[in-house]
Amino acid sequence: MIDAALVQQIADCYGTCRNDPAALSYLRDRFPQIRFTHCSDDEVGRATPVVACAGFNLYLVGGDHCLALTDSFDHAKGIVLADVDDEV
Repeated sequence: MIDAALVQQIADCYGTCRNDPAALSYLRDRFPQIRFTHCSDDEVGRATPVVACAGFNLYLVGGDHCLALTDSFDHAKGIVLADVDDEV
């Protein structure tokens, strides 16, 4: 189950390792129960991040048949790690 504390723990981990090319693999190994997707924040659209950090945002992914961004921890099945490009 994904909850606010787990998302914050993931944000803390990603914040320390996000510049490492193996960051996504590290998170997948450390949190095997979570499905991770990585992209640029400008690819996410107008969704509101569940956690906003310096340089990246985290979004929840949910859905039964088609995946979509959600703000509901109860429906979350995964997390999008979205890097923010400060030059945009």
